[in-house]
Amino acid sequence: MLFRIEEGVFQMFPQFCRGVVMAAGIDNSRPSAELERLLREQEETMRQDPAIDPATHPRLLAWKEAYRQFGSNPNKFTPSIVFLAKQVKSGKAVRSISPAVDAFNIISIRHVIPCGGDDMNSVEGDVTLGRAVSDETFAPIFKLEEIEHPDPGEIIYVNRKTKRVLCRRWNWRNADFSKLAPETRNLAINVDGMMPAIGRAEIEEAAATYLFTTWTQRIPRLNFSSIHDGMIGDVPRTPTHADERGTSVSDVRVYRRANVKAERILPRPGIKRRQALVIAAAMVCA
Repeated sequence: MLFRIEEGVFQMFPQFCRGVVMAAGIDNSRPSAELERLLREQEETMRQDPAIDPATHPRLLAWKEAYRQFGSNPNKFTPSIVFLAKQVKSGKAVRSISPAVDAFNIISIRHVIPCGGDDMNSVEGDVTLGRAVSDETFAPIFKLEEIEHPDPGEIIYVNRKTKRVLCRRWNWRNADFSKLAPETRNLAINVDGMMPAIGRAEIEEAAATYLFTTWTQRIPRLNFSSIHDGMIGDVPRTPTHADERGTSVSDVRVYRRANVKAERILPRPGIKRRQALVIAAAMVCA
């Protein structure tokens, strides 16, 4: 499977940077009291921080402006992180859903950035962040019968082969077919940032935190100084076409839960992903 960001996205948003966190063999079925505690702590930290105002915070304004750039009204179609910040600042608790979802909500609140995830067993082939043609199809989460078509030029997360949309308006609303559920075993999490409102180093930190927080409740001490455009470590980016930037699950370095110190190892024949938790991360920036 390849995760692509089409060049048109970077042409319109040269300040955009995405971290992709992938995990195989997870157990998302059991609630985590520790993650729920961390979620409540992070909510309270945001709630008490006077600098985080949904109307003026630079990271929230950056996403509102991005929506306007691709023709979407952020007041009508609220960016996910703006919605989350408004909910928290109004005093409402973010619902604990599952370890995978709770963890990316913690990261979103802590860093004031949008995060989202998908069950990759539901996807046939590659996934792409690109601009909509409007012949793609989208069924909103928990609304299987409501088939929609994205607006032309809208930023969507999509399987170009099947034309099924995983998320509309960049991070506004997820599809039902790829939602994270208790039975999810293999997933991909997107950690997005618009620079310079957030620095690349902090986006990398957010991705690293998600890597281990979800299933070990430990944040690793990882050196991200060798991250290049595309993926972690010294593995070069592997674009599929001249006008695309992408990273392949089979190419990125992986981290295994059995090694809490997160020794870096390359995927090799013999690793059976269903027998051990395997997690990996990559960065793709302009």
